[in-house]
Amino acid sequence: MTFNNEGVAGPDKLKKLNNDTSTSFTDEVCPKGLSDMGNNTTQTKNIVTPKETITRLKEKIWRKSHSRKSVKTFEDAMKSFEKYLDAKNVKYEQCLENPIPILDDYASWLDVKHSAGTTRTYVHFAKKTLKFMDAKIDGDDFREKVTMPKKRPFQDDKVTREQIRRIVLGLNHLGLKTILMLMKDTQARPGELLGLRMSDFNLSYDPPYMNIPAEMAKNDMPRELFFTDETKELLISYIKREGKNSADFLYLCDVDPVDEEGLQRKLVGVQNTMTNTFRRMLSRPQFADINEKVQQRGAQDRYKIHVYSFKKFAFTVMADDLGEIAARAIKGDSEYVLTYYRKSREERADDFRKVLPKLSVFGTDEKSKIRERVEAKVKTLSDDELTKLQEFLKTANV
Repeated sequence: MTFNNEGVAGPDKLKKLNNDTSTSFTDEVCPKGLSDMGNNTTQTKNIVTPKETITRLKEKIWRKSHSRKSVKTFEDAMKSFEKYLDAKNVKYEQCLENPIPILDDYASWLDVKHSAGTTRTYVHFAKKTLKFMDAKIDGDDFREKVTMPKKRPFQDDKVTREQIRRIVLGLNHLGLKTILMLMKDTQARPGELLGLRMSDFNLSYDPPYMNIPAEMAKNDMPRELFFTDETKELLISYIKREGKNSADFLYLCDVDPVDEEGLQRKLVGVQNTMTNTFRRMLSRPQFADINEKVQQRGAQDRYKIHVYSFKKFAFTVMADDLGEIAARAIKGDSEYVLTYYRKSREERADDFRKVLPKLSVFGTDEKSKIRERVEAKVKTLSDDELTKLQEFLKTANV
């Protein structure tokens, strides 16, 4: 992807940018005859069209985030802004001359059909694009005069142990089963899991764990996450069925690892397929009680139980037993990761063992609960009581 080195033109150089009635990026053309090729000694810079601006900004967003999802959000935002301009019969040169009133009206237009989060994101990208085209947008003016809707908490639910069992047992998709089980053990995000390779897993350690590399992590911070034996057994079944080798991606096929953007596109596609499969399964009659929609504004249907509910299940368990700081560090919140990961692997494994019984949902770790209670009781015994206990155990052949 290459770009010219010309600067961005100011509003006074864009008066002929949109002479036609279309506001499509694809229809914009750079006016000719702007540079003086005669005897005059001065020359005018080429005007940068909206299409060129969008292309440049997409490249910048990719360069910073290396996230196809971020680029796609920007693309969707600018398509929405273009639709608004068309509906209001507004030209780009008008946006550059009066950006604040237009952005405020755009926020009002979005608020009719979109959630607060979507409205704020789309207005942010429209503002960013106009500023890149040399629109003068003062930060204080924007905050004072562009009214943005308040974001409200999303009223969803974390799944219960019983619901996890029902969903996992009801799924026919083994790969999706393993993703949901890993999420309910580790708080990992689907996008982090889908890009893992076989070499990122250590199934011989007790408890087993996986590495989330920096390039897959949401906050670009690598993490080491432990998971339960019940998830390990399911994962081994999936690996054997798929015939995976040590260098393979666990969930992706036919991917060139050198083509980072191609990999990102594949990740987005597989994640969409995963979400749709999950939703179709919960639309069955037997899951009607856990397929409730959330009543909210916005064009997209949202549900109380969704894929990320499994991640919330793990967060709640870990926050209750390990504290919120540890839970947020394991989740990947950047302000907590560095501190928590100063602990050794074994120290972090000890933390995981404390929550392992509550994360296990199929009853295979009931013995772990009993062992945990016995160990806690043994720690309170005196030396004399310990001696008597050892003598009893020898006599009982335990």
